[in-house]
Amino acid sequence: FARNPASNSFWNTSRGCHAWICVGALANVLMLEVSKPLNPSSSNAPHQSIAEDNGATIQGPEGGAGTSTEQWAGLATVRRHSLALKSASKEIQADKKIVIEAVKQNGLALQYASMELRADKDVVMEAARRDGEALQYASKELRADKDVVLQAVKQDGGALQDASKELQADKDVVMEAVKQNGWALQYATSHLRADKDVVMEAVRQSGPSLQFANEQLQADKDVVMGAVKQDGRALEYAESQLRADKDIVMEAVKLHGWALQYASEELQEDKGIVMEAVKRKGRALQYAGEELRADKDVVLAAVQEDVWALEDASEELQANREVVMEAVKKTGYAL
Repeated sequence: FARNPASNSFWNTSRGCHAWICVGALANVLMLEVSKPLNPSSSNAPHQSIAEDNGATIQGPEGGAGTSTEQWAGLATVRRHSLALKSASKEIQADKKIVIEAVKQNGLALQYASMELRADKDVVMEAARRDGEALQYASKELRADKDVVLQAVKQDGGALQDASKELQADKDVVMEAVKQNGWALQYATSHLRADKDVVMEAVRQSGPSLQFANEQLQADKDVVMGAVKQDGRALEYAESQLRADKDIVMEAVKLHGWALQYASEELQEDKGIVMEAVKRKGRALQYAGEELRADKDVVLAAVQEDVWALEDASEELQANREVVMEAVKKTGYAL
């Protein structure tokens, strides 16, 4: 798990984050279609120059002559319910045409393919094109194949976690991954997390990915500025000297007032910085220095943005008629 300050929660770097339809019983029913002949004239059958040869082979879509009735039924089924492959027979799970059709609909269906097809580059490329996470189900050899991994990380940068160590150290691959998802930086090797080009690309996509950069780059003003311009709360991961840099902190609080909490004590007492922060997020007043929580201009700006910022004002201003009136204009509960 990695903390994601953008949502004040944790980013689950493990799998299973997709909403899955329960396919157990449903798939068992659906796959019955595979074991019985289809009537080519049925409205449910695919329509493309159908020619039946005593039920043995049928010319259907994409399959052409030589596609068996069972295979055609399997193709029709996985087109409608790709995860039905889970409950299919081993023969169906080893059928390349059917598996390719399934992964075209849902790349994660790759997990139900035979081991042979999970090692088939055509099948895995198709799955990765549909969903980069499918890389986790590919064979070890294909997780070390640059073409396959590039396809996966272009679709989902997080797929970098399933790439071979060699490709996690490949700058081309890592750059593509962080362009798609800055958080993928955590899966890059240490020398690439110290590469300014890579880290800059990551923080442009996701400011908080700054946390995965090495210490030298967390102290690099260009990198940190790029990060806080994408998400002000990335200031949390900047080196302490840069959290005392007025230019950087101003950029951070302009984007997100809560970033004030990560500023140095000196800048939490800077009226210009604090005013900018509370205009964006009134409750950021709680992170202001004591003198500014007793500053009428600052507190008025805060309660105008969020009435509950009155709770963070000094006792004197909580008793100030003008300030309280500004708060109750928004809600009587402020009393």
